[in-house]
Parts: sequence; structure tokens; C-alpha cells
Amino acid sequence: LSKIKSTSLETDATNLVLLSSSTLSADTEVVFGSSIITSTYKSYIIRGVHIHASADNISFNFQLSDDQGSSYKNSDYKRSIHVLVVNLNNNTFISRQGSTDSSGTIAGIYEGVGNASGESADFEVQLFDPRANNDTQTMVRSVYQSNNGRQTQNFGFISHGAIASINTIKFYPSSGNFAEGVISIYGVKT
Repeated sequence: LSKIKSTSLETDATNLVLLSSSTLSADTEVVFGSSIITSTYKSYIIRGVHIHASADNISFNFQLSDDQGSSYKNSDYKRSIHVLVVNLNNNTFISRQGSTDSSGTIAGIYEGVGNASGESADFEVQLFDPRANNDTQTMVRSVYQSNNGRQTQNFGFISHGAIASINTIKFYPSSGNFAEGVISIYGVKT
């Protein structure tokens, strides 16, 4: 039997085109707009590396826009996220579902992301065909140190029933700002 390779979040690096990167320092949000999210690519990967927040016990989130960021979709995000927490009741596995969320939560869905020394997050979001006029689908995964110092992993999907073409995505912490780290967006060649 040959190995079956999952296409979600496992794209060959030679198929990725770096479109934009933001080095964080006291940023309240990072926005990738309509000059980046175009019809050129059907899929995008957004990576956050060593994201450290100014506030403790928070979540990292995203919102979508179909009008170049003039307004953002702030309801009806649907999610199914699986959470693995190390050193909590023998390495607990938890699932979280929702259908009326105000944003897509990438990290901090069960225990908040911490901001003490060594407490940071890394994440990856794959945005599928955002320019199509139908449900916007994303796959997410993250690893982070929680505000309780526990290693936590989130993975799953978030969708939004947007009826218009998505052309902007905004990332932000639930409180405070991004103190440091890098968030980059890549176009995926098909």
C-alpha cells in the first residue's frame, strides 16, 4: 500500500508562495487584504510563529470580510475543534463545537494562551477558496502554553456561511496586543 498524504495543512513547501509577512510588536491586529487574497490562488496558508501576547489567559482569533475590511463577519462562525491538554487529568482530549461564534478561534479555546516567559503560540490556518460565493472553509491547528503552563494542541475546522467572496482576513488577540512573533500568508499553487 502506498502512503496516503493528506492535503490539508500538509502542502509541499515548493508549492507555497510567500505573499506577505508581519513581524509583531505591540500590534492589536494583523490584516491581509484584497491585494493579497485574490483569484490567483484557490487556497492560502497563514502561519503564526512564536506569537506572544501582552495579556494573559486570552485567545487568538480571526474574522473574515467581503468588503476589503470595511466591516467583518462577527457572527455565525461554525467550529469543531479538538483540544489535547497535556498534564490535565491524564492528558485530556476535549472537543468544542459552536455554530454562532463571533470569530474563528485558533488558540485558547479551552485554556487561554499564557503570556509568561515561555508561554507563546504557534498556529496554522488553511483558508480554502475564499473567493467562491459559498461557505468559507478553514482548517486550523495550534500548539501553545496555556495560562496554567500546560502544553495544549488545538486542531479542527471553522467555517462561515458567507454569501459573498471573502477578500480580507484579520487576526487579533481577544485582549491586549501581539507583543512579538511573525504572521505570514502564503498562496498555495495548485
